[in-house]
Amino acid sequence: MRTMAETRIWYSFLLAVVSLCVFKLYRSKNMLIIGLLMASVFLIVDIVHPEYHGKFLMPALQSPWFIPHVVSYMLAYALLASASLAVAWSVYTKGSIDTEFKQSMNLTYLGFVLLTFGMLLGAFWAKIAWGNYWAWDPKEIWALITWFFYLLVIHVHLYFPSRKKLLARLMILSLIVLFITWLGINYLPSANQSIHVYGY
Repeated sequence: MRTMAETRIWYSFLLAVVSLCVFKLYRSKNMLIIGLLMASVFLIVDIVHPEYHGKFLMPALQSPWFIPHVVSYMLAYALLASASLAVAWSVYTKGSIDTEFKQSMNLTYLGFVLLTFGMLLGAFWAKIAWGNYWAWDPKEIWALITWFFYLLVIHVHLYFPSRKKLLARLMILSLIVLFITWLGINYLPSANQSIHVYGY
């Protein structure tokens, strides 16, 4: 996962796996269709915009922490994207709202745990590699913003469970923030100094 293309391939794979697991567990055709469509979009982007895959990682990134950190984030992103899109689909198409909502929130909780785990792994790894847990890197800041957005989703779900449209809007907004964190941050001028655009 040295380049953005490699993370998109892994994301597509994990999204497809999550979609198939959710379908097997809940028999939710909507979540399966949404997940597989989204995985296909990312694969098509890789086909249309291929990138060189043989880039080397800087020495600090050649660490046993690299794979668990990135995979936990990619899996969290796949779960949270599936959950966000499924909630929006169920609310705005007047489908089986309660069933889809419960399934989506289960995915959100699991995705949030993995997001937290990925952030903690990154902090411990940063301490070992650079001597600090937190460097105020643009990617770190946006990862924290994403974490707070999904924390807000969880709190709204716990304390205002009947506000499903509000929750659906908040989940879509959280998904947009997540994609800014993962993909959009690379286009900011401050990203040139970031250690998180190593393979872009």
